[in-house]
Amino acid sequence: MMPAAPIASLALPKPQWRTLTSLGHVIDRSIAARAGVLKRLTKAGLSEPLAPWLAGIDASFPPDEGVFVVALEINAGAIRVRDSFLDGADVEAAMPDLPQLVTPPGRLRNTVWSALFKLRPLRQLWALEMRSNLLETLDKVSATACLLDPTPLPPGSLIGGLDIPSWEQLADLRKQGRTFEVHASSGPATSLSAGDSPQHWKECIREALERFPERAAVLSETTALDGASNFLAAYVKKADRVDLLRVVSPSGESVAVG
Repeated sequence: MMPAAPIASLALPKPQWRTLTSLGHVIDRSIAARAGVLKRLTKAGLSEPLAPWLAGIDASFPPDEGVFVVALEINAGAIRVRDSFLDGADVEAAMPDLPQLVTPPGRLRNTVWSALFKLRPLRQLWALEMRSNLLETLDKVSATACLLDPTPLPPGSLIGGLDIPSWEQLADLRKQGRTFEVHASSGPATSLSAGDSPQHWKECIREALERFPERAAVLSETTALDGASNFLAAYVKKADRVDLLRVVSPSGESVAVG
């Protein structure tokens, strides 16, 4: 195992340090839980309505050993995961000498899993596969993600994490400075930023819904935390143990936060 680069420049409150050091284990356990969640979905008869998003998903990851890198953002009071298990091209400049870098199958990074985790009716299934404290931590550090389902909601219902009654109202969140990406089963993600017109937002969502179920899509929030700094955290896994190995900025420099 290679020695960790200096990370003493990170001036974080103790609760955030504990979250940062344990986050690798939380992410590893959540990914390991996916196979069990898929089996429970099928057994409970819940997989059929989710079939357009579940098609081709690989739940055989992660391996028993190796180093994986997570993109994070942090301010004095919160940590959020921007992306898990970055591939070599994403981390080479910042961490060129990482040994045994673990990179997932391409479909694994599909945001379907983030949306399935955030889907409240499925939370009990995740709870059967993960300890409650891990679920709570993962929920806090995960950005909002939703399956772009064209099925109308029952009267009085709201889309979880967005608090809007229908997809037609998503463009209203632009006024709040919230930003999103639309990820489909093929093709690049489409950005919905505060600088885009309401018409762009509406057309993007309408197209995604109209192409369902042949091209199932997921909406993921990209709104940055106020005053956040971005950095990469490398974790080393060996058997059931996951340790924080290194923390750097995306450019490879030591990160000073707080």
